[in-house]
Amino acid sequence: MLTASALLALTATLANVDDDREPPRARGPIAAWFEPRAGSGGVLPLGIELGVQISRLMITAGAARLPVPNVARTLFAVGARFYLGDDKVAPYLCTEFAGMTEEIDDTGGRTNRHRFGVAGAGIEVLWGSGVSLTTDLQLGPEHVEGYVDPNWRLAAWWRGGIGFHF
Repeated sequence: MLTASALLALTATLANVDDDREPPRARGPIAAWFEPRAGSGGVLPLGIELGVQISRLMITAGAARLPVPNVARTLFAVGARFYLGDDKVAPYLCTEFAGMTEEIDDTGGRTNRHRFGVAGAGIEVLWGSGVSLTTDLQLGPEHVEGYVDPNWRLAAWWRGGIGFHF
């Protein structure tokens, strides 16, 4: 027969309730995501991003790659996310500065270099275990030079990722 305290403990366990009132984002200051991206520079399916969180600000560094001969793309980026809340589902504002090298098919090894700064918004869902799902959309200016005449254009990037907060 269950006592009242045993029943309360069982209910709290099933509901994943604890006495700690600490917000879920305070779980750990380091995060890592597997984060493919797509946008004005193409599709980069192999992406990773690492971040360090200080209060609601996450400073990030990332890399992404499309490892296909003659059209390969490699991107390196630094950025920041500012979370608008401490809840398990938290929207954020983000900014990123990046450089990308793009191989040009049938040009004897020539490349284009892209440099861009983008800003946007996204959302992160964080489970109590530390698992995280993120997605965001960013827009901003992009400078392209190399095999093509240097030019400016609008950069648009979408990222979606699954990761873990340590």
